[in-house]
Amino acid sequence: PTITVTSPQDGGQYERYTDLYAGFTCADNPGGVGMASCTGSVPDGEWIDTGTPGTFTLTVQAIDWAGNVTTRAVTYEVLAE
Repeated sequence: PTITVTSPQDGGQYERYTDLYAGFTCADNPGGVGMASCTGSVPDGEWIDTGTPGTFTLTVQAIDWAGNVTTRAVTYEVLAE
């Protein structure tokens, strides 16, 4: 499977209290058997807490019906004021 993360950006820096939402999609490879699951440490479309400064990671795991697993992690930073 392949994973595309659109938000947050890998290596992105965000001001505290920025409206930031998780955005990702998963797809099976061409000719594959289809996706069984696509889950993130924050669900797709959900708000990411930006109230605390620091470095954080959003992790997404994709599993197709053949049992193939792909994991993608993006790291982003919430800046101190």
